[in-house]
Amino acid sequence: MMIRLDRVVMRGSFTCVYIACLAIAVAAQQPVEVAQSMVRDVALSLKLVGTVDPLLSATVSAEMAGRVDGMLVDEGDRVKEGQVLAWLDGDVIRVRLVQAQARLKQAETEYQRMVKLMEQNLASLERLQEIETEVVLRKADVDLAHLSLDHTAIRSPFSGVVAGVYVEKGEWINTGGRVADVIQTDQVFVLTSVPEKHVRHLKPGIPAVITCDAYPDAQFDGAIHLVFPRGDAKSHAFPIKIIVPNVDDKLKAGMFARVNLEVDQGDRLTLVPKDAVVNIAGEKYVYTLADSLVHRVKVQVGRSEGDYVVVDGDLPLGATVVVTGNETLRPNAKVTVVRKY
Repeated sequence: MMIRLDRVVMRGSFTCVYIACLAIAVAAQQPVEVAQSMVRDVALSLKLVGTVDPLLSATVSAEMAGRVDGMLVDEGDRVKEGQVLAWLDGDVIRVRLVQAQARLKQAETEYQRMVKLMEQNLASLERLQEIETEVVLRKADVDLAHLSLDHTAIRSPFSGVVAGVYVEKGEWINTGGRVADVIQTDQVFVLTSVPEKHVRHLKPGIPAVITCDAYPDAQFDGAIHLVFPRGDAKSHAFPIKIIVPNVDDKLKAGMFARVNLEVDQGDRLTLVPKDAVVNIAGEKYVYTLADSLVHRVKVQVGRSEGDYVVVDGDLPLGATVVVTGNETLRPNAKVTVVRKY
């Protein structure tokens, strides 16, 4: 009976030791909180800087030499397409026009006389053809005088604003000399550049939001108008033009502009909570959980999306990641999930 009693005591002791070891093992599993990674389309947000340019810009020049007889506009004046900006002296041209018209009338009269003589067989065909040629030449002289007289009126090529005036009344100007600058500002361009890696995502029509230091509380909506086909060989950046309505004329040519583009990349990106990313020796890692064991995965971190961050790495689709308690974890460690988000 004593032997049997000893065996019972020993068995009880072993059971107590086993239970105690099991409790210690369970207690050794680190408590963690986890969440599930997401895979979804994420728009690419580009923050760029650029310069406001007029939609159209022209330096209006004189088509002929002459004395400025009148300068009709000043800087800042609004003008219509075809409106006269300046007059050149046309007195000499008007005299030449009168002379050309008189010579034409004389040639036409002579031609009519020769026709009648031809009908009476009193003139040669050769003489009639000479007079016909003379009429054509005199008509050309009249047309040229009219054209020269029209060139004394220097007109705006489009509706816009006078941005510069270069001559005054009484000045002599040569052919091709600058008279005024005219710009169109009802719409403006914002010229900026995009890094090479993002060009494939851009196309005309993509919306853009413009802000300027001059109007810190205002936003201007625009859209990509042109992606230039050739980039800068040194910076590998590609210029783009963004067209922006400017009804209130707030945006001025030369202003500094900030551009925000939201671009659909067409890629499916993996997102994890920001707390899931840990920094170890300068590298970024995420701990994934499977069968109570954690696995350390190296990742590249991208842009933020609220409480989530885009990561690139060998993460399984819909992986469960550790978000709390991951600072002291080791690969292949056993954990206990105390909360799942």
